Amino acid sequence: STELVVFDDSNAGGAGGPEADAARAALKDAYEALSLFGELRQREKEASVLNDIAEARISLGYVTEGVSAAKQALSIFRELGQRRGRQVAFDTIVHAYTASFQAPRALEVAKEELSLARSGGEQVSELAVLRAMTDIYGLMGRAQDALSTAAEAVAVSKELKNEEAVELLAVANLQRTAGRPANAQEAAEQAIAAARRTGDRASEDQAKRFLSDLHVERGNAQAAPNRAEALEALAELSAAVEGRQADAFKAALARLEALSGFTEEDVQEVLLPALERDRQSATSFLRLVGFDASGGPQSIAKEFFRGELYLGFRATGLSYGPRFRLCRPNRITRPGARTYEACAVLQVWDEQEDWIDKLCFHPGIIDSMQHTCSAVTM
Repeated sequence: STELVVFDDSNAGGAGGPEADAARAALKDAYEALSLFGELRQREKEASVLNDIAEARISLGYVTEGVSAAKQALSIFRELGQRRGRQVAFDTIVHAYTASFQAPRALEVAKEELSLARSGGEQVSELAVLRAMTDIYGLMGRAQDALSTAAEAVAVSKELKNEEAVELLAVANLQRTAGRPANAQEAAEQAIAAARRTGDRASEDQAKRFLSDLHVERGNAQAAPNRAEALEALAELSAAVEGRQADAFKAALARLEALSGFTEEDVQEVLLPALERDRQSATSFLRLVGFDASGGPQSIAKEFFRGELYLGFRATGLSYGPRFRLCRPNRITRPGARTYEACAVLQVWDEQEDWIDKLCFHPGIIDSMQHTCSAVTM
């Protein structure tokens, strides 16, 4: 069975409060389960519980103890040849190190895992590790290493015929972050082509939106791939104002945000004719749906795609697993303001591990609260 030193934090200075007490109680149950699985020699379940313990420890602020448990889980999963378990434990270690500003240690673990994946001919694992290394290099400020590693990931994904477009889009975002819009445009166009080859509609839509955003940023909205659809949505917006249809107005606005490829000036232009025909009625309607016709938008809440948010984090070296990608950010513009306000909806998965269910606060929620601030810069 696994020999794990039970860290007694009853008098330690870690996280406090009801949620911490609940986490400690859940950890006690987890250690009992660990002991039972060890006696029964159920190695895979033992490793899974070890990883749960690691995540709980890390959420309480005990990174060293958490990483120790995750490394033991990783070792067992390697022995068993359990690829999925290896990936989960590896992600836990990397997240712990990067979140605690120990990126070099995360890189060491990643290089070891990459070597094992390549020696075993496990391309799926290789791709996952290359993605993590791209993030780590970005966090370390090693932009060129991040780009070259992302390019390796593109090559592997192409061989696997697995999410090549996703990797190309990651490269595009890295180029954009590095201030290379021309290179970002090239990678995004390649992502669109790759997505079409594989029938990956979701990635194609995301890449087209990225490219449309890029063209708008460069002052060339006419070249945006979503420009034609954006103009259609703008026409729908105008028709909704003319017909005083609030639901249609909101649907058209939501479609515009999903497409990009338009400017704020475009929006104001389509609203102007309706205002000139019947200013009082149109103004009342626009106020009803959140606009102040006399002074521009009264309050515009712009919702961003969760995928775009966490893709942006990847570009700067912070990679979050599915259970920590809980933030749906929004940016709010007030009338006459030159700054933005940020808010977000945080939503957890329906299915959770037993120890998480016992917490007063989900660790992913606590982490994701900070992600709200990203809406200001998106």
